[in-house]
This record gives sequence, structure tokens and C-alpha cells, in this order.
Amino acid sequence: MSNNIVPIEQPKSQKPSNSAFKQQKLSAWQPIFTVGTVLPTFFLIGVAFIPVGIGLLISSYQVQELEIDYTSCERRAINTIPQIIDNSTATSTLCSEFLAKNPNGNCSCLIDLELDADYRRDVFLYYGLTNFYQNHRRYVKSRDDYQLLGHLRAGRECSPFAHRIDPMDGILKPVMPCGAIANSLFNDTFQLERLVVDASNNPAYNEVPLIKTGIAWATDKNKFKNPPIPKGSNSLAPAYNGTVHPINWPRNVYDLDPSDPNDNGLQNEGFIVWMRTAAFPTFRKLYARIRHDINEKDVSYQEGLPKGKYRLHIQYNFPVAGFKGKKRFIISNTSWLGGRNPFIGAVYILVGMTALLLSGLFLLIHKKFGPRMAQYNDVKNLLEKYHQEHLLRFYDDRNTAEQNQQLIDDINSVNFQSLCRQEYFDNSNQSNKSIDEHLEPLDASIQQDIRQTSAEQLEQYRKIGLEEISKGKVAVLLLAGGQGTRLGSSLPKGMFDVGLVSKKTLYQIQAERIYRLQEMAGKSAIIPWYIMASEHTIEPTIEFFKKHNYFNLDEKNIRFFEQDIIPCFTLDGKIILKETYKLARSPNGNGGLYEAISKKGILNDMQQRGIEHIHAYCVDNILVKVADPVFIGYCASKNVECGAKTVEKMNPGEAVGVICKVRGRYQVVEYSEVSKEISERRNTDGRLMFNAGNICNHYFTLKFLQDKVHYDELPYHQAKKKIPFVDNEGNHVKPDKPNGIKLEKFIFDVFRFVDVDKFAVWQVLREDEFSPLKNNDQATRDSPTTARLSLYNLHQRYVLKAGGKIIDGEKGIPVPLLSSPVLTSDKSHYENQAICEISPLLSYEGENLANIVDGKTLSTPVMLS
Repeated sequence: MSNNIVPIEQPKSQKPSNSAFKQQKLSAWQPIFTVGTVLPTFFLIGVAFIPVGIGLLISSYQVQELEIDYTSCERRAINTIPQIIDNSTATSTLCSEFLAKNPNGNCSCLIDLELDADYRRDVFLYYGLTNFYQNHRRYVKSRDDYQLLGHLRAGRECSPFAHRIDPMDGILKPVMPCGAIANSLFNDTFQLERLVVDASNNPAYNEVPLIKTGIAWATDKNKFKNPPIPKGSNSLAPAYNGTVHPINWPRNVYDLDPSDPNDNGLQNEGFIVWMRTAAFPTFRKLYARIRHDINEKDVSYQEGLPKGKYRLHIQYNFPVAGFKGKKRFIISNTSWLGGRNPFIGAVYILVGMTALLLSGLFLLIHKKFGPRMAQYNDVKNLLEKYHQEHLLRFYDDRNTAEQNQQLIDDINSVNFQSLCRQEYFDNSNQSNKSIDEHLEPLDASIQQDIRQTSAEQLEQYRKIGLEEISKGKVAVLLLAGGQGTRLGSSLPKGMFDVGLVSKKTLYQIQAERIYRLQEMAGKSAIIPWYIMASEHTIEPTIEFFKKHNYFNLDEKNIRFFEQDIIPCFTLDGKIILKETYKLARSPNGNGGLYEAISKKGILNDMQQRGIEHIHAYCVDNILVKVADPVFIGYCASKNVECGAKTVEKMNPGEAVGVICKVRGRYQVVEYSEVSKEISERRNTDGRLMFNAGNICNHYFTLKFLQDKVHYDELPYHQAKKKIPFVDNEGNHVKPDKPNGIKLEKFIFDVFRFVDVDKFAVWQVLREDEFSPLKNNDQATRDSPTTARLSLYNLHQRYVLKAGGKIIDGEKGIPVPLLSSPVLTSDKSHYENQAICEISPLLSYEGENLANIVDGKTLSTPVMLS
């Protein structure tokens, strides 16, 4: 058995080789034309091309050149060129006219010329034509390149110059070379003669030595070959047997230069030069060059062409009258670029100037429109990153240029990274998830109830607080961004009149409390008042204070600042357009306070004033004790950095957040976040275990706000609201149900930054310090009526405590002290209570009344000021 195993031949794979090119894995490059690339490019082109063009022009004009138009050369009736100057044979007939009448005739002419300077070597002779369209499509194609390589055949692209009858034998033969280009070969001849004076002072013309080789491009010469010469022949003529010369030629192709076999036939350089067609109708072509090599007879031309007088003998054969052309003869030397050609330099200068002009034009366009386009592209990329591209749907379609810029500026002011976070719009994260297992009641060590505090201790806290105020170390932060929308008013809540007999607004009541507190502290005490308003309340608030002379407070100690407004979102997280050119916005919540006091310079102002303690509260609480010295003294004595006033939660279902510990940190937890079981859990004394109701009344140290509060780390909370918007057609829509989300930060979210041993809670009586204004009088709670009656009730108790009595002014009977209206929803029960209003300028919290009311009976309505 043979051991030779023939392998099975595998079919050849058609799969391309695994190369980057064949597998199309080459890296792509896509140039991006931007202002940063286009303008410098055009500018550099201009800066580079203009000097180059100037250099080319200078170089071109350094070329020495003499050009003679001999189209109208006069005929000379001679057969030979006379050696001695003689113009007697000249006639008045022009050669062009003679040829027109005698197409097959010969015409010679002489032209005298003079060189006024030596032409340095190398010197060339050219002929030029005007209005001769060698670039015509049919003319250019009329040739047979295969024939020009020496193949004897009829030209395939040469019609009607492919065949003709040989007049010698009457036989139709292929034309060699064929085609219109060859047929129109330029056939004028030139002989240049120089005037010299011999030793006997006799003038004579000597022929200037010319060379007609070395004038064609080497690459062109490779495209022209003569047919092989038959064996035994020394002549080129047999090689062209069976062909005939072009009809316009006076002789055969093999007679172009019989004296030089290497420059004869199709390899004749004059013929090759002609066959390279010109691109323009006015052109020049090389005819010959001056021979500069050493000549024993005459060394005059070794350095160039000497200056002096010359005579040009022209054999005038090429007709130009038919196409209204002109003929020229040119003597020229060269530079490193060749002959004189100002066109290239002019083109460089023109391109350079055009580039500079365009760069200037583009710069002006960029200055006017560029930033807008750059802004648009930047904004478009930004919006695509955060999936908010819809904000540009009205750009240019409906908006004016000014509105477009307003929209761009509005978008650029948005902190997308902070706002466009999915967790803010994920409904699963907004569900009422119980955090029961993480809740802990407040530690007893960090909270104190005013009801369980002795009068001596309260007085001690008050003294500490007043001492800090007297030293100018206490400031007040008022949150006044809300409008009275639910009260039926578009004015800021602080300007609302709840119906007091005095008609005082919330702003005035609080201002007068500050004024009285400064008097109580003494030593020319100053309490700086920083009022944070919103976009809608800032201007009315400032005007209101100006109108009322700042309620007799020093204007320099009141500073207004505006909180930030942020975009509103659809329920699925898309920013809402209020107008086609404007985002729907809303204030960023009372927690926006921290960003505002940092960016608006409030913290710096406090530091310059030497502030150490800050009291922050909301404007809508008619009973608020502004800069409460007891609260300030309590927090200062505990050496805490953050504190909160609370009231006891009335019942488990009350819609108020409570302060407690969550995962070891203090936090306000909304009632909806805890289970019913936890909210109803009670201590052994029967009070709710989680009862520290938050009333937005806080204490901070300046150092805490400066060092530990990082406003950009505070979370946003969503509130579903009815938000007006424009639809896809640009129509305004006012929804009748919640359609969007307003994101808000809460002031109490900074509790997370507080060390557990640096936090304090001060629980006060609701009827003494908390009666908010949130609803209109159709509501049973937190209305103008409950606010008004709460204040009357408090002031009634101040009078009774100071030793006074209040009687009904009409009936003359004592008015009994009734329970506070904030503890019941039946406000009609209090409509007939005694009106008792005490000006804050007289008493801050019941002090300074004994000498006025002690032992006295006051008739309603009671007004003390």
C-alpha cells in the first residue's frame, strides 16, 4: 500500500484578507469646520500666499524678455537672406495678405530689433499665438496616441484627418501623424541674426547659433516614437511607407529635421512641443534655445545674448487671419521658476487677498452671529445630554432673534446636573415608604419644654440672649418668598392685613418687634434684618418698606435679597416652557436660603458685622417672636450650632412634620412618611412619642452656616402643582389639575450636617408662638381670622398677667379668658371675644405693661400703643 497520501484540495476561500483596509477597520477622520479652524486657516493662507505671490511676481519680472508681434510683418521678395543690411527688397504687401491670396505660396519678412541690455543665459526663443483654441474638446481629442508611439495604422480618433489620397500615386492612405492637432502644426521658421562690425568697421549680420533640441519635456518625449527603420536602410523614409503626411504639411514627417536623425519624424521636439495642447487661447511655445556652449569661432554667446541690434528673419507660413489671431516672437531668459509668467504670482496674491478678505468677512459674521451659533450648538449639546432637546423646538420657528437669545440665556442659567436627576421624577421613589425601623425619638438631653422650665431659668436664658443682642451678635433671617395666592391676593404674604384694628401687616408687626427688642437690649443694640424674597415678591416688598420708611428701623440694617428660581418639570422629568422663549420657573423652596446667603454676600456681611447667632423664621406666623432672646439664650448656653423651636403635635393625624432621629441623624419627617402605628405611639405620660412639631423657626451659628452647610448637597423634594405652559403649537394652556412638578429644598434639611451633640430643640406653647397664615377665611384653620384672634387672645393674656381686667365695652361685664382659637376649628366661637391689640413698640412679650394696666379695668376694644 502506498504511503503517499494525496491531500484533498480545499476550495479557495472568497473571504477578503483580515487587513484593516479590506475589513474596513481604518479609523475615520471627519473634519469639523469651526471658527477655531476656519478663521486661522484663511488668515494663514492669506499671510502665506501674498508674500509668496509678491516673490513670484518679482522673480517673474526679473526675467528679461522681448516680445514682437509680427502678425502684420511686411513681405520681402527675396529667396535668400542677405548678409549685408539691405531694405531695398521690402514691399508694402503684408505676409498675412499674401498668404490669404496665395495659400501655397512662401512669404518671408524681416524685423529689426534691439536689445538694450545683455540677456543672461540661458536664453530661449518662443513663438506665441492669440485666439487659437487648442483646448477645444474636439480638437484635443483629435489624435491617436497609439499611432504616435510608432504604430503604422489609421487613427481611430482622427476623423476627418485620418485618411487622405496620396497625390503621388492616387492611393488612399492613413495620415501619419493623424488628427487636427498634428494637421495644424505651427510651421513658421525663425532665424536670428546679430549686427556686428568687423575690423574694417564694416557692419554685417551674423547668424545667432540656435539649438532646437532640449525644448520638450522628457515625459512627453517618451510618448513619441518613430516606426522601426527597415534593415539595410539608413533613412527614416522607408519606415513611413504606406502613409501620407497631413494635408497642411508641405513635407513628410520624416523630413521635419533630416539633419538630425534623433530629432526627426515623430520624435521631432518642435512637433512634440506643439502636440502638448495649451489650456488657454493665448499661449506661447518653445521654438529653440541659444547655444551657449564654447565655440572657437564666436564666444559672444557663452554668457547669454549680448545687447545690440538684431534682425529676425521669418518664414511666414502659418495663417492666422481665419481665426482673427495674432502671432508673436519672444526672446527670453529664465528664473528658477522658468520664463516670465506673472499669472502665477498674481494668482497667489489674489488667493491670499481673497483669503484675508474672507477671514475678515467671516470674523465680522462671527462677531455678529458666531457667538449666537456657538451658544446654540453648546446649548443643543447640553440639552441632548440631559434629554431636554424639546426646549429648542420654537427656536427660529416662532421666536425673534431677541427671544432666541433670551431662551439661550435662560437655559444656560440652569444647573442641569443638579436638577435633572431621575430619582426626583421616579414615582416609585415618591411613594409612602415607611421608615419606622429607622426612627428614634429625640434625646432628652437635646430638648427642653418651656412648660417644664422654671421662671429663673427662663430669665437666665433671656439675659444671655439680650446680652448677645446688645453686643450686636444676633441677626434675623426672614423667609418672605411666598405670595398670598390662597388668600386671594397676589401680594407678598408679609404685606397682608389680617383684619387687625390697627390694620398692621405682618411686615410691620415683625419690624416693630425688632425695634422694641433693640430698646430692651440697650447699648444702641442693632439687629440686622435679612429678608429673602422671591422673584415675585422682591420688588413689592422693597417698595413697601420704602413707602413706610422702613418702619423706623435703620435702612442700612435691612438687606433684601432674592432666592433662586429653578425650572418646573413635567411629571416625567421634562422642563416646561412657560413661553416659547421662556422656561416655567418657581422658587427653589425655603431651603434655597443657604445658596442665596452664600451667593448674595449675606454671610460675608454677617461676618463683617460680627454676627454669631442667627434666627430664621417664616413670614406667615403672626405670633413669631423675632430674634427671641429666650431661644437665643437657650441655644447659646447649650453651645449648639443649630436649634429648632417646636410645638407639641395636637393629634396623630395633624399634617405637620416632626423632628426626630433617622439613622442617627436629626431630621424632619413628614407625617405621611410614617405608619399610623408609629404616629399614634405614646409615652407613659400619655403624650405622643413623636410630638415635636416643626414650625420653621430655627437657630444657627454663623460658623455652622459657613463651614458645615453645603447647599449643593441638599436634596430636592417634589411638589405636584398646576403649572401653565405652552403646547407644541405655542398656545398657552392653563391646566385644571396638577400637570407638573416644582422642586423645592427645605430649610430643615441642613440638620443632617449637625453633629448629634450640637443640636437643640426648644418646645414652646402653640398659643403663644405659632399661628400661621396659609388659607383664606373659607378654611377652618390657619386663616386671617384665626391669626387675628390668636393675636387678640395672646394680648388679652398679657393684660391679665400684668394685673389688668378687660370688660365688654357695651355691656360693662368682664370678658372671660377663653382658650386659644388655634386649638379648635370652631372659630365662630371667638367672634365675640374682646378685641385686645397691644403694639409691639410697647411690649415685645408682655413686659412693660404693669405700670399701664395693673389694677385697671379696660373696656373693649382695647388698643395699647
